[in-house]
Amino acid sequence: MKLNNSLLLDDEFVSLIETSYSAISEKFCELDDKQLKWKMIKMELRGLIIQYLKRKARKSRDYLESLEQRLPETEAFVNNSCEGHCSLETKVWCRNS
Repeated sequence: MKLNNSLLLDDEFVSLIETSYSAISEKFCELDDKQLKWKMIKMELRGLIIQYLKRKARKSRDYLESLEQRLPETEAFVNNSCEGHCSLETKVWCRNS
């Protein structure tokens, strides 16, 4: 799995990794084989990252759906607001958008 570098700009993600890394590292402190220990840490981090990305994608989808549900109401409001109160250019814009 290749890490998307833009995640490093996400403060919530960086905080999650910073707080989780020490606990994960401690979990495998008994392992003497450093390669195995690193592989286990990476495995745990990968699981956290996948969960984080799924949660973030779900939030984004939910937000987009809520905007799509509000769109007809907003369009109706704009169209009703334009009737009788707007200039000709604004009315044309309201109908074309």
